[in-house]
Amino acid sequence: MRISSITLALVTLLAACGGGGGSSSVNNPQAAGALLITASNYQAVAQESMSSTYYLLQSTSLVTGAQVASDRVLLSFGLAQLPKLKQWFAAAPRLVTGATTTQTNSCSGGGSMSVSVTDVNGNQQVDAGDSVSMNLANCNEGGLSMNGSMAASFTALTGSLDSNVYSATMTMSFTNLTAGTSAGSATGNGSINLALSSTAVNNSRVDLTVASFATSDNYGGVSSTRSLQDFMISDTRTPSGLGFLSSTSIAGTLTSSALESRPFTLSTVAPLLRYSSESYPSSGQLKAVGMNGSQVRFTAQSLTNVLIELDADGNGIYEASVIKAWLDLL
Repeated sequence: MRISSITLALVTLLAACGGGGGSSSVNNPQAAGALLITASNYQAVAQESMSSTYYLLQSTSLVTGAQVASDRVLLSFGLAQLPKLKQWFAAAPRLVTGATTTQTNSCSGGGSMSVSVTDVNGNQQVDAGDSVSMNLANCNEGGLSMNGSMAASFTALTGSLDSNVYSATMTMSFTNLTAGTSAGSATGNGSINLALSSTAVNNSRVDLTVASFATSDNYGGVSSTRSLQDFMISDTRTPSGLGFLSSTSIAGTLTSSALESRPFTLSTVAPLLRYSSESYPSSGQLKAVGMNGSQVRFTAQSLTNVLIELDADGNGIYEASVIKAWLDLL
């Protein structure tokens, strides 16, 4: 599977971010300041958690026709640029080794993207040590107007990113990257480390770590923020029939203004499994933990439903539960 679809499957998740929390509550979700999970908010915790992690499981490309600017678009846009690196480096003129060159490209729906390429060895190819930065000015793609900047740098790279065989480690950073429509906008800031590998079609792995990634949204005059801190995401794809089976695991801290802007931790009890022919995971379990050990777990029961259970006092006994449709959570 090519990088444009492999990595977009991550997006995850990152996209549901913005906000933050103190270091003590980030490292210890039971500390004062963390979210207390109760009967009144545990379903909201489930919705924030599952809608965030669902971004990981998307296999569609950036901007598929839904004219909505959302958190997920920010990372998706960055990842969708990776297959273009080869052409950008090839188009850069041969200059002094290590020199930076800048190209300005028109976006499909208007506006522009200014791309600066640093080719360390001057071979006009993407190699370890190379980097690229992008500044967007009202760059319209698929009805989304993009502004701000992002950058990507490679610490290791073998194979070709526009093929099905490659290995790479890289860092992506976002500075006020904004996606907007007439309905609203989403702005992202932060950096993400990626380890990518593919050995064949539908046989790949992506490991992602996030020290901090934040987004702020404004839709219909309503503002919200979300953030990820100390997050780790792993998504593995293996061939299955004519498609693939995706196995996704996550761990880290999520903060949302929809939940008092107080942090809670997410972890994987059993990886979320989803076939490429299916819209949602058919199995897997995640758990969210807040202040005093209060917790909620989410179990994929089928392609349509998720079981949500509350343990408000953290004693290991789940005293309340509800079954929700995937569509209600996402």
